[in-house]
Amino acid sequence: MGGIDLYVYLDGRDYPIGAAPKLVQDVHRTPIVEGRVLSSLDHFRKLARLLLPAVGYLPMSMLLPPGTKGETHQPKFHRYWMEADLIAGDMHYIHKYSPDDLTGKTVITNTTTPENIEVLRARGVSKVITMMPRYEGRSFGTNMMEAALTAYAGKGRPLTEAELSALVDELDLRPSVEQLND
Repeated sequence: MGGIDLYVYLDGRDYPIGAAPKLVQDVHRTPIVEGRVLSSLDHFRKLARLLLPAVGYLPMSMLLPPGTKGETHQPKFHRYWMEADLIAGDMHYIHKYSPDDLTGKTVITNTTTPENIEVLRARGVSKVITMMPRYEGRSFGTNMMEAALTAYAGKGRPLTEAELSALVDELDLRPSVEQLND
C-alpha cells in the first residue's frame, strides 16, 4: 500500500485507520504490506498513545499528504524552517510548504524523484538523505521496499521485522546520502 496505512502500530498495538480497509477489501491472495516498521522517541510514543485512537476516524483527505502536481508552492511557517538545520518529513510537504531558501539544510525524506532533488538543490539544500537507496534517480518509500522484499522472499505473507531486517542486510540496502550544495 502507498499513501495510507491500514494501521499505525505503536508498542505492540495497532490503531486502525478507518477508511483504509476499504481500499484492500478485495485483496485475497497477495500479502498486504504498508512499510510500517517504525522506530520513535519516547515523547512521540506518549503523544501517539493519546492521538492514535482518534486519528483513525479522520477522513482520508486529512491523512494523506498534498500532491505536488498542479499545486502551487505555498511557503508556511518560515521561522521554523529557518531555525532547523535538519528537516525530516514527507517530500510532498517539504515541496509545498518550505521556503525558497533552505541554504545549508539537510533533508531526510523518502520517495524522491529527480525533479524533487532539483527543487531541493535550487532551494540551497546541502544534503538529502533517504532511508532507502536511489534507483535510476528515484528513492522509494518503505512501503514499496517492504512490498518488493515480501515478493522477493516468496513466503506468501507479510514478513516479520526480523525477516525484513535480515533481507535488508543480505541485499545490502542502505540509505542514500546525496550532497547537493556545499
